[in-house]
Amino acid sequence: FPALAQFALLCGVLYEPSERERRSSGLSFSRFLIKALDLQISRMNGDPILTESVAPEVPHPLYCIAPSRAPASPHLVTWESLFERWRDQVPNRPKSTTVANKTAWTDLRRFAELHGVATPRDVTRELILSFVDDMCKRVAVPTANDRLEMIRKIFNRAVKSLKIDVNPAEDVDGRQLSSVDKRRQKKKRMPFNEDELRSIFSSQVFREHRRSEGQCGEATYWIPVLMYFTGARPEEVAGLALRDLIQEDGRWYLDIRDRFSDEDEDLFDDGLIPKTHLRTLKNAASTRRIPVAPQLFELGLQRYVDFVRASGSSVFFPTLKPDVVGKLSGAFVKVFSRIKIHELQINDSRKVLYSFRHNMKDMLERAQVPSKVLRRILGH
Repeated sequence: FPALAQFALLCGVLYEPSERERRSSGLSFSRFLIKALDLQISRMNGDPILTESVAPEVPHPLYCIAPSRAPASPHLVTWESLFERWRDQVPNRPKSTTVANKTAWTDLRRFAELHGVATPRDVTRELILSFVDDMCKRVAVPTANDRLEMIRKIFNRAVKSLKIDVNPAEDVDGRQLSSVDKRRQKKKRMPFNEDELRSIFSSQVFREHRRSEGQCGEATYWIPVLMYFTGARPEEVAGLALRDLIQEDGRWYLDIRDRFSDEDEDLFDDGLIPKTHLRTLKNAASTRRIPVAPQLFELGLQRYVDFVRASGSSVFFPTLKPDVVGKLSGAFVKVFSRIKIHELQINDSRKVLYSFRHNMKDMLERAQVPSKVLRRILGH
């Protein structure tokens, strides 16, 4: 307890508890000391320690017990409070956007703390410039520029809210790509060639009906097939509902559209759409009808739909669950990547699940499909 009392005094708090409180508070303080020492040992051994998770930023103790004696309010401007102010500015911000901005903000915070800057109020333009230089050593230039823009917006919201006086990132420019980097960026993703497509569709998943043992299940087979024959985005395919497969005048198509709520469920016979499969498309152009190739039915699409409906589900892939950023396709993207690299030995980082869209684009161009129709099918 004497150590606790001395620590409290350093915080400007005169702590004079009862005997019973002395014992319990002294025990709690000892536990935290031991935990802190264990973390110090781990850090000295080279283990990464996430400061914000083990020691989250909290107000000074005086703000809780004696606000009138607490330091001036500017010291209450914390990294977390500024981020929350930006996050809450827009109701129901997409989780992926929040996570991306949080990553950029946390990166800046760690860099600032390494340079002795404890609060966002103390961040300077010079520090931001150094931070951009440091980022460009660790991540691609476009990624660094994107993070700089995210940080700029968070600071801008803080200025408009009168939490800080100046946006230190306001006049900091991003880095320019070299001509070589620009050419590489244009080829960020590549279509699979014929040999690779033959390898993918003759793998164990398609030849021996192997399925992922995790949540992907039948999605292991059908997501690549549907993407190849439709050119749809992974998330558009992963979130398909049975009602999205429609026949009209003898022709079949997939009805790709936003699904914000389940208020119209009584209009359909195929059951309630799970909340996990409610979705917002990438943009307005993504709302479209995609023709269904006859080959999909030859591969058993109708039998699969009937099987899923008979099991009581209303969606194509009921076992899929959103990942940490809310993506239904997240788990399968990882499964496909493992199959591609470890089983098929396709190691080109530009060849990914999304490459099936590039295959569709190339095939439509070779078939001389008019550009307007091509863009409509792909949702551009």
